[in-house]
Amino acid sequence: TYALSRSDRQDLAGVITQNLARHALEEGMVGALPAGFNVPAPGALQAEPPFVSLSGMAEFVRLVYQDYLGVRIDAPSLVIRFEPKLPPGLDSADFTLSVGNIPVRGIYVRGKETSRMTIAVGDFPRAAKWRFLWRFEDGNGWMGAARVSPGGTLTAVFGPEELLLYSGDEEVQPEEKWFIRGLSRRSSFTDLAIPGAAR
Repeated sequence: TYALSRSDRQDLAGVITQNLARHALEEGMVGALPAGFNVPAPGALQAEPPFVSLSGMAEFVRLVYQDYLGVRIDAPSLVIRFEPKLPPGLDSADFTLSVGNIPVRGIYVRGKETSRMTIAVGDFPRAAKWRFLWRFEDGNGWMGAARVSPGGTLTAVFGPEELLLYSGDEEVQPEEKWFIRGLSRRSSFTDLAIPGAAR
């Protein structure tokens, strides 16, 4: 999943993750994942002992937050990165994480023409630097940065021609903003396939 998401092949990584989630919810010890799997046949997963692994479950949570939601936090510098790579079929996400004991909420909504990303932070001792990256299906994307005040909320709206940033209903200027053509690496990894997955 880590390698596939870095190659912008969330379509394939999503199949793996769905199988892991199905296993955790329906097989073995419900709510747990094993240390590893065998793949005896295409699309089949067979758990290997130990059948309950804290590191396996922690890795599943890590892949959701880092590989799909694209969350990275540099706590000493108070820099929060949102660089999502949502798999097909997952067009929105609403999540909360903590920096120390201070909550940070993120919301992603992928639309046909425009998409948006929101950050809401708790009472940090100072403004946090928010760095964000949004990729479109065509491989292009927006990259930017802004300061979010303690207790504040910012929303970035991404369109094919423009990136807009809002604090509440008021439009504000990002500190940095770039439109990047050819951002996705997907076209370099077209010969990958998982049986049963759409190409």
